[in-house]
Amino acid sequence: MQLEPFLLSYAGFASIALTTQRIRRNIAMPNLPKIGALRIFAAILFSLAASRAVDHFGAEKGWVAFIGMVCLSAVPLVLMISRWPRVGVSAGLGAVIVGLGAMLLNGAG
Repeated sequence: MQLEPFLLSYAGFASIALTTQRIRRNIAMPNLPKIGALRIFAAILFSLAASRAVDHFGAEKGWVAFIGMVCLSAVPLVLMISRWPRVGVSAGLGAVIVGLGAMLLNGAG
């Protein structure tokens, strides 16, 4: 099973979470990107996740798999951000690195 759509969706949600003032205040990291740039990055990550799911599962099942992985990726992020916001967002950075690395290794880049 391909995990790239899950990882890229998690990273997309982490990027969206960084656009909220509460998360920005709680993690207190200097030099965060602008909110508009984070939203564009999230859209790119969700687009990559959708294309990987459709490429792997086919046109019929790919969209269903993409929606399922988007829903599943939100659960651990919400649970981690509610207790440890910095860990949840940092895991998003790790997820994008692993997800894009796996895409490049599989030749889908």
